[in-house]
Amino acid sequence: MTALPYSLEIEQIERELAANKESMKRLLEKVESLRSQEQQKMENIAPVAQTTSPHTTGIQILPQIKKPIGRAAGKSQDLIDEQEFERKGRRPRALTLDTRAKLLQNPPKRLKEVLEKFCLQELALAHWLEKRPILVGDFQTLERALSRINAHEIRSLPVVDKNKIVIGLIDIMDITRSIADSLKTMGDVHAQTSSFQPGKFRNDFMSKTVGSLLDEKKTKAFVAANHVSILLATQYLVATNQERFMIVDREVEGNVSEQKQPEEYLDGLITQSDVIKFLAQNTVLMRQEPLFQKTLRELMLGQRKPLILSQSAISSDAFIEMADKGFDSAAVVDNSGKLIANISAADLKGLTRRNCVILSDPLENFLNRDWRRGWWAKPICVDLNDPLFFVVLQFVSSKVHRMYIVDEEQKPIGDVNLLDTLYILTQID
Repeated sequence: MTALPYSLEIEQIERELAANKESMKRLLEKVESLRSQEQQKMENIAPVAQTTSPHTTGIQILPQIKKPIGRAAGKSQDLIDEQEFERKGRRPRALTLDTRAKLLQNPPKRLKEVLEKFCLQELALAHWLEKRPILVGDFQTLERALSRINAHEIRSLPVVDKNKIVIGLIDIMDITRSIADSLKTMGDVHAQTSSFQPGKFRNDFMSKTVGSLLDEKKTKAFVAANHVSILLATQYLVATNQERFMIVDREVEGNVSEQKQPEEYLDGLITQSDVIKFLAQNTVLMRQEPLFQKTLRELMLGQRKPLILSQSAISSDAFIEMADKGFDSAAVVDNSGKLIANISAADLKGLTRRNCVILSDPLENFLNRDWRRGWWAKPICVDLNDPLFFVVLQFVSSKVHRMYIVDEEQKPIGDVNLLDTLYILTQID
């Protein structure tokens, strides 16, 4: 069969393009039609109710809107929101071919060399190719923020305004502190306990906006220039006691600093977990380092006493205690003091208006109702005689942020977290 002349091939391509264009036009018209119908429905909704709250000033306007019930409806809304947020997004820049060629010509022989040459620009691009940054609007509710954190299995959300400009960052600990503050208003603050009232909690907390939480934060988010090495970023994470930085494609005073201006574009995030995962990707070089051959006992890690909570403690009181003492997780023990579980701020990710009543239950019930937690799951423990490289691999494989040390009776006597490991990493020669 003879090939078609170029002119015929061009005509065929033009016809296909025209057909695709017509199909796209029909789809866009359908979307606009659906949006118009939705807008008309919104305009026909019954008048809003005005309610007052003793903990807020003025009148709070609550639309009487029937929200679609079901997982699919919520998921569709999430997808719509993310598409809106991603319109101003962009792909992080890749290394130039010349830079990459130079790096390949001189492969590192030590772990420190890799850490000094691997920059946040590469990390941001790798994350972007795997999954674009998940954002949340400052006008959205904390219930929506928790839903997004839960759906995407993350711990933090960059916050954008109505113009899709990044104005800050919230994480699961910020939400936990806010939950604790809301719970305290329902009981005796001085006794550090709460008399849980689901209806009041739904109104006071779940209806709060992300923007209001951002205003309440006592500390600002940090930004890091994308040319910073992962080793330098790790040193700053330890020095500032931060769990994450936002990565930006611009010069930052001092390489890393508190966010002083809105960011039009965000390359991504670097977290403590990212550094630990990067170490695990360089297992051969990591195991060659004398520092990572040392045991936790030799490095004086695992000596800190963990926060211990009884399985019979009321869940709301447990999260209040965690927030007040600055712990993102705690060891849960049975009546004999034996370690049986780990409770984390991340366990609040699935909290909604419907299931928030679970906060009035004991921790045992709270943990048992978490379907993501396997019935066979046990708290992750390490031994003081375990080498540091083993601890790093254990962090990555178990996807936890804290592991415990127990005695002969399985009672928790110490813990080690990601920040402890990063501090040792900063001492590498």
